[in-house]
Amino acid sequence: MASINKRALLFMSPMCLFSITMAPPTSHAEFELNFLPHNGSLSDGGRSGGDRGQDWEFSDEDITQEMVIEDGEEYYHVIIKDQYQDFAMDFYIKTASGNGFYPDRSTGPASSSYGDGGPDLRNFENPFLFESGNGTGNPERMYMRMIVKDGQIEQEFLKATLTQKPIITQTVIGTGFRDDTVINMSNSNYGQINNTGSVDINTVVSDLDSSAVVSEFNLNRNGGQTDINAGEFTYASGTGPGESFGTYDYSGGGYDVYSVDWVEFCEPSQNPQHNCNFDGSGRSSRHGTH
Repeated sequence: MASINKRALLFMSPMCLFSITMAPPTSHAEFELNFLPHNGSLSDGGRSGGDRGQDWEFSDEDITQEMVIEDGEEYYHVIIKDQYQDFAMDFYIKTASGNGFYPDRSTGPASSSYGDGGPDLRNFENPFLFESGNGTGNPERMYMRMIVKDGQIEQEFLKATLTQKPIITQTVIGTGFRDDTVINMSNSNYGQINNTGSVDINTVVSDLDSSAVVSEFNLNRNGGQTDINAGEFTYASGTGPGESFGTYDYSGGGYDVYSVDWVEFCEPSQNPQHNCNFDGSGRSSRHGTH
């Protein structure tokens, strides 16, 4: 399987469809996003019953995918590594069961994201194709936690419920410097555009010799005039499986995630199998799903 640049996955995620100007409280977590298989085991795929084949359930050193049924709803549960790696992701996304998409379910039911399920997708040949579903997922049908670390920067994206928008936390630590930013948009759902989320930025600069604080900035205390539109966006259901491939509307401009050239985020050094040249010459032995 071609490795994927962690920065690319940050943008490929179906939930990263908002500007950093966007929405806070609440919600209980219906699933624990703890980088562990559902119910702690893959022995039954986390399922409560059913007679479907399990060809699309697998686990290795890089990724785990299982099927989960909770409260009568069917989910793909995907875990990439664990929270101690430079890149980690744990998400549940509902399938589009019963709506006529991908009637040949030998490779698994459609998830709530748009894609044509062609051979490049099934064989993980080109994960950067639009047909792979990049950016198309229905945010109202998934839970997600993503962690990205790169030297002095650590960022967490957390969407703990189906209905509410996410919380983004970022910490930057340098010599004599620390910046903590929290963008909390969980006070609104995807049909609300007027509930502004909270943005908390705290920056501390310290003396290199004494470690004493030289200066400290807090947005809420020192920000003066601020114009925050965090969380001011909506998602309208689309025509893809599970109402995916929908439309985003932003109060402060917009961003067309469907026009992104995802391969621009591919780094050759992190893709030794392809060197970011997806010409069909390399094939993985693992088969994916729609």
